[in-house]
Amino acid sequence: MVYLRRNRSMILVGLGTGLMVASLLWEYVRMRPDYRFIVEPWSIRGFETPQGWAVAAIAAAVLAIAVLVTTGVLKETLPTIVSVAVAATALGVVLATVTDPREPVVGTPGVWGLAVLAGMAASAIAAATLPEDFKGRARSWTSMGIFVAVLLITGFAVFDPVLGGQAVALWVIVLVGFGLLNVVVVARPPRELALYRLMINGVLIGWFIAMVMSGSLRSLLATRQLETIDITAEIRDIQITSGVMMTWFGGLLAFLGTVSLWARRRDQLEAVARARRQLEAARRSAEEMGKTLEESHAAIDEESVAESVGGPTV
Repeated sequence: MVYLRRNRSMILVGLGTGLMVASLLWEYVRMRPDYRFIVEPWSIRGFETPQGWAVAAIAAAVLAIAVLVTTGVLKETLPTIVSVAVAATALGVVLATVTDPREPVVGTPGVWGLAVLAGMAASAIAAATLPEDFKGRARSWTSMGIFVAVLLITGFAVFDPVLGGQAVALWVIVLVGFGLLNVVVVARPPRELALYRLMINGVLIGWFIAMVMSGSLRSLLATRQLETIDITAEIRDIQITSGVMMTWFGGLLAFLGTVSLWARRRDQLEAVARARRQLEAARRSAEEMGKTLEESHAAIDEESVAESVGGPTV
């Protein structure tokens, strides 16, 4: 209870991810209740679908990271952040492989989406490595120039020739996309917020899968019916149900919880930075005051010496 009182946002994270995992036990897709013909199976629960397991695995990973971060087990150091990012990428690749999806054809949106991630990654690395005295418009224009250059180079010379218009294994796309996204997360300052960005991205990815899996679930039920009784219902007679809606609502709660954790940590970092600036200003003021006092004492001493040598001035 003490832990939850100190981390109230974890209540939202726990409820949201818990709903996403618990949805495995509920129906994801079923026939319309007024459907008059006998088909088999009539419905499919979440644990019978690869989509359900993917959403549940992502939710469980987000919850685990949130608990480890808020309890202090995971430190905000570069090796820890990189390790968690690599583990998150590996989880995405494993899910993409285990679910055994069809090889998607990478179209123009996919090519340029990966190019945008590559540009963002290069820009984040540049922003983190540029000298501190390189500020203002020069820093902004340099980051923007690097982003545009890498975007065009990778879009036209890398991703379009290699992936454009071709059927590619999903795990390859996930590996490239997750890798670039995690570079952005790790390189973007402040580094202390990287783990929280990973949690937010994980929730958004799981939520996105939940939001777009309706069509594939309908097709899955129709395929199972065809394999079972050689007859399938029409897609329009198949509907998603309570389990999918649980993932939607759970994703919303988890997103709000992770954003709240991120905002609280950001406020803490800003408070520390503000206190440091105030201490630095106080130190400079004290130094300036000390110099002023020294100059005043020196002037008084000189005047005293002058009076003792030449007598008082009239």
